[in-house]
Amino acid sequence: MRAAFLGVALVIGLAACSSAGGAGADTPPQKGGIGPGTTGGSGGSSGQGGSTGEGGSGGGVNLAGSTGGGGEKVCQAKETPGKRVPAALLIVLDRSGSMTENNRWSEAVSALNQMLATADPELSMGIVRFPEGTPSSCGLTDVACQTNFECTDIKDTPNVPVGPLKETKAQIQNLLATTKPDGGTPTLWALRKAYKYMRQLQTDSERFVLLVTDGVPTFVTPPFGGFPEMATNCGTKAELGKETSDARKGNPPVRTFVIGAPGSEDGLEILSGLALNGGTCRPGGTHNNYTCHYQIGAANFEKDLADTLTQIAGSVSNCTYAVPIPSGEEVDPEKVNVVVTTSEGETVVPKDTTQQDGWNYTDDTKTKIEIFGPQCEAINKGTSATVKIALGCQTKVK
Repeated sequence: MRAAFLGVALVIGLAACSSAGGAGADTPPQKGGIGPGTTGGSGGSSGQGGSTGEGGSGGGVNLAGSTGGGGEKVCQAKETPGKRVPAALLIVLDRSGSMTENNRWSEAVSALNQMLATADPELSMGIVRFPEGTPSSCGLTDVACQTNFECTDIKDTPNVPVGPLKETKAQIQNLLATTKPDGGTPTLWALRKAYKYMRQLQTDSERFVLLVTDGVPTFVTPPFGGFPEMATNCGTKAELGKETSDARKGNPPVRTFVIGAPGSEDGLEILSGLALNGGTCRPGGTHNNYTCHYQIGAANFEKDLADTLTQIAGSVSNCTYAVPIPSGEEVDPEKVNVVVTTSEGETVVPKDTTQQDGWNYTDDTKTKIEIFGPQCEAINKGTSATVKIALGCQTKVK
């Protein structure tokens, strides 16, 4: 960030089993988000799921539920392997001048290249840098120039449009190799243009934006010393928070991961709030402690950033599955269960609307589910891990 005065600083079964409760895709509210609209939607099932029964015949799975008379009935469902849905991910990369400090830029580029080398080639990925670095026709002493500063200097279409990584990887690597850090941190417009592009993207995949930044965003500054408001087009903290919240709640929804590089410690509240508003508060994180985003320290920046990038890329590639819908039939979203099998055995994963340790619907269409927490990590680590989606029995709820 430059110019201190311009910134603040799937198993198919048709058995009839009783169920209760609804299902919601939003995370529950946490205190102290940023901007309007930070409270996540409520919802979630209130019914209690049963324990796993004995394995059914013919590839079925039994999900037991208690009857009103104290006895037990068995709901059997036919197993269907889960069909993974690779995500579409747009990296929004801060190239502000402060990224030159302590080799931060070169280490960030190295970490991004490490992630690209190991990411699923079917994962759709693109990148946009900000600011773009378009030469200005006016100087910093020009009030009209100061009003806009670099606030809108971001490409409408990403520098590398989102596409299968097997096709875009070389283009992303080339952009990283030919980009140098310079300029401010116009985060509002970087995300605003990223969301617009991702909403219009023709894809059935889940849509994500990954913000990587080392600075507090450039915001409008109040009048001082006889000067009017500066950088008014850069917006406010409240506008930034609302933009991210609206993107998550939109149709189609776009969720936002946030990585804070060294130097962003003064902006923890903002970055954590963006992750909360964006629906990606990391496992174990809480906005009450400003830990919803991924904060990278200076000591092992390159390694930690590479590990975090790989973790995020893996989670959006390997943990989202389509709900199988039998031809000519409707699926009751309150009668869906997820079964994960690893080397340690079979687990009926509970629905968890906090998105910490379980699964939840990705959006209100309830046509895709995402697995969170330890089970997602197990899927990513184990090549023998399998996922099945079960329809027809009361959802097991955490």
